[in-house]
Amino acid sequence: MSNANFKSGSSSYASKEAQMAAYDALPRSVREALANAAFDWAPFPVNKRFQRGQRSAKELCKDITRWDRDQIAKDRTRVWGLPPASRGSRQAQR
Repeated sequence: MSNANFKSGSSSYASKEAQMAAYDALPRSVREALANAAFDWAPFPVNKRFQRGQRSAKELCKDITRWDRDQIAKDRTRVWGLPPASRGSRQAQR
């Protein structure tokens, strides 16, 4: 599971059981955002932010969407060798 977009830039080394417990403890909207994300974001650090009051459920859902968008843009160039998507094409998709 990736955590490349967290400010600390560190990965989550929580056990599989801790990851699942963290996922189960998240609000439904955040669980759905993680389940529907393009990438497997680790729930443990997401839950930690929520439990500490650093981010609301709504903010976390937006964060997950942004992390996906940013990672897709990086992969577009790095993996496929395609140029970054132009701003106009991104707005047309909305």
